[in-house]
Formats: sequence, C-alpha cells, structure tokens
Amino acid sequence: MATTVGTDLSHDRISKLADSTLVTILSSLRMDEAARCTILSSRWRHLFPSTLLNFRAFTRSGRNVVEAVTSILAAYPDEPVRSFRTGMLFFRPQDKAAVDVWLRDLSNRGIEELSLWFGFDEKRRPIPESLFACSSLRRLNVINGTFPDTTEAAAASLSCLTKIELSDVNISENSLNSLLSQCSAGAPDHQIHRQVGQPPSPVSEPQGPAQHQRLREALHR
Repeated sequence: MATTVGTDLSHDRISKLADSTLVTILSSLRMDEAARCTILSSRWRHLFPSTLLNFRAFTRSGRNVVEAVTSILAAYPDEPVRSFRTGMLFFRPQDKAAVDVWLRDLSNRGIEELSLWFGFDEKRRPIPESLFACSSLRRLNVINGTFPDTTEAAAASLSCLTKIELSDVNISENSLNSLLSQCSAGAPDHQIHRQVGQPPSPVSEPQGPAQHQRLREALHR
C-alpha cells in the first residue's frame, strides 16, 4: 500500500500567513533571532523594519547588543518605534555615547514605552539628559542607572508619563520632587514602583503633598 506520509512537506504554510501575523512572530523574537529569520526570504527581510514598532533589543549572550541597536536604528531611520526594551546592556569604551544617540533618535519616532537595563558590570550608569526629549513617553523602566538632575522645566517634558519603574536607580530628592510634581498633573493614574531584590509594590499617585511624601518614603525604603 502506497504511503502518503510527508505529502504536505512541499507546501510552505508559513508563506501563506498574512504580513501582520509574520510581523507579530518576528516581534516576539530576540533581536538576533529576528535578524536570522530575514535570511529565509526577501519577504521576511521586507517585514523586518516593521518589528521596530516594538523593538526588543535582546540577544542570547547579551553581548554586542549596543553596537547592533545603533546599527539597526541607523539602517531604518524612518521607522516608528512605539516600545523599546533592552536586555542587560554591556558597554565597550567606544559605546559611551550610545544611549544618548538612541534617546535622541527615539524622541523623533513617537516612543511611548522605554525600558533600559544596564549591566551590573558597572554601577548605575548615568541616564543621558536626552531622556527629556522623549516627550511622548508614557512608561519608563530603568534598572541599575542614575537618573539625570531633573528640574521642573525638564520634568514638564515628561508630563505624559503614567508609570515609572526604577530598580537600583539613584535619583536625588529634588529630581524626584520635580518629576512627581510635573507628571502627576497630567497623569492622575501615575504609578511609581521601586524594586531592589524583590518584586515592587505599586504605589498609587493621588494628588497632594502628603501623598507625594508617602511616594518618596516608599522609594527610599
């Protein structure tokens, strides 16, 4: 009796998927995995820029991410980026200005969610002041960084923020006050989390100095 096992192997079912479905698949992969997939066909290469809308700057090893991110942003200067998330970042001496370059670039692409995780091979890497150029930012997550000095004028540029997560982050009392006073005006549901070695407990952002004091106390516990 003739066998029919394997008769469907000649059919390329992936190619029958809609572009939007393929972009969703690519967007769920690490940056290096998505790049490798573009080798499969010209169609995948054509779709790769669309994955930058939700840019996942991760690789398996965590090394060479900084250089790769800089190259990808430069290669696709007109693609919007709504969400930008990194894995643990390791910097070479020549990468010193990389994050500043990224933030200036992302500020022109409608960035709404930003997550920066600085590697623990250096303690609390400074966050560039170009962060304040990201006026469309709604969510900010930073791990192992140092927040830039924040005046009320600078914080006003981040008035769209609705959620901040800071883990192992240095931030001065004055900067925290400025950030809270400006963000709370435009974001009544604003939340601040602090996590150092354990999951954070959310702290709601009601109005008034007494509530702001409780937020400060929660951050400095």
